[in-house]
Amino acid sequence: MAILGESGLKAATYLQPGRKMFAGSAQSSLNQISGCVRYNYTTSGAKDALNVSGSGVLQMGFFIGAAFTSTNSNVKITIDGTIVLNETTSGSIENNGSMQVGSFYFNGTSYQYSTTDSVPYNESLVINVTCNSAAYYYYRYYRT
Repeated sequence: MAILGESGLKAATYLQPGRKMFAGSAQSSLNQISGCVRYNYTTSGAKDALNVSGSGVLQMGFFIGAAFTSTNSNVKITIDGTIVLNETTSGSIENNGSMQVGSFYFNGTSYQYSTTDSVPYNESLVINVTCNSAAYYYYRYYRT
């Protein structure tokens, strides 16, 4: 319930699907390059890569495979109880991962490009991932 005069950011209700990112190598160490936290996904169904209560801002989030066999992946992001993205990707995500928040490009040697977004949440943030092989979900957020 909104209270007159209450401060705070309006929580996101939608995230744009179909965004991609590229990493030519070093999929398991992109946390060092992007400043994100790495969640190691192992195959066995849907798992929460991140589940936090309270308010904050999601700055970056992307899902990339650990091998060329990483196909048929899904990312579902729920903000304050509302599903804002539920996206399935088919095909290898080993180099071309799915990007939910922010931007990321790394050619594997000398060039990288990384930006952040500001996607607010007021009560909760849940990022749920599925893939048919090992993969990594990278995220960066802060609490307010």
